[in-house]
Amino acid sequence: MTLSNPQGGDCQGENPLDLSDLVPEHEWAQYADLVEAAAWRNLPYCLGGGLAFSAYSFRRRGMKDVDLFIHERDKDAFIQLVNAIGYVDFYDTQPYDRTWIYRAYRNGVVLDLIWTLPNHRVDIDDLWFDRGPVARVHGHRIMLIPPEELIRAKIFVVQNDRTDWPDLLNVLACSGPTMDWNFLIERMAPDERLLGSLLAMFAWLRPDVAVTLPIDMWTRVGLLPPEEVTVEEDRAWLLDTRDWFGEGVTEAREVIHP
Repeated sequence: MTLSNPQGGDCQGENPLDLSDLVPEHEWAQYADLVEAAAWRNLPYCLGGGLAFSAYSFRRRGMKDVDLFIHERDKDAFIQLVNAIGYVDFYDTQPYDRTWIYRAYRNGVVLDLIWTLPNHRVDIDDLWFDRGPVARVHGHRIMLIPPEELIRAKIFVVQNDRTDWPDLLNVLACSGPTMDWNFLIERMAPDERLLGSLLAMFAWLRPDVAVTLPIDMWTRVGLLPPEEVTVEEDRAWLLDTRDWFGEGVTEAREVIHP
């Protein structure tokens, strides 16, 4: 499946990826005015969360809340926008760190405006809005977070009670062979070894896919290139007996960059 990338903020693909089936239309109505207001004010953003994960993996996941990645220079304009359409700051209900995020809610929907990561290691810059594909959701064109930036956004989430690495392993299994690895490794600096740790686990989990990744990138993250091996056991089962990579889905995702 090809994900068409936008040029100049407009989708050039004739058939952008349709993710409407992941969000019931009555639920999407909660987000539609936000999308329309941001477009009307020419405020760039890219969407993360379940829809982006579904675009880059073999799994399907809807929207529990809204993660909008925005440029820091636009945060005040975005905050004014979401307040104007009825979202209320979540801080009084549950205090949060306002140095990287603005969290608001409306009718039970939580909206996160994100301009950097909690550790301030990764800032959202213009490249986030130049490389992601456009998806269609109930007639709206939505810019998704690029897959390489999705990895950067999630790779630091390794906490005592939560880790996003299972999501990243799913993304690598599906979209890894067509990702821009030179771009990702350059963007990961100075934390290339952290990316190497993720890839070392992936090479053990899915050696069949790992050998299809660019051979020169392995040494750049501190690893030896994997060798072609025949693994008869399902190693994912050693981690979790539940389905890991999505049942009955085999069509690969191809990510095309400008």
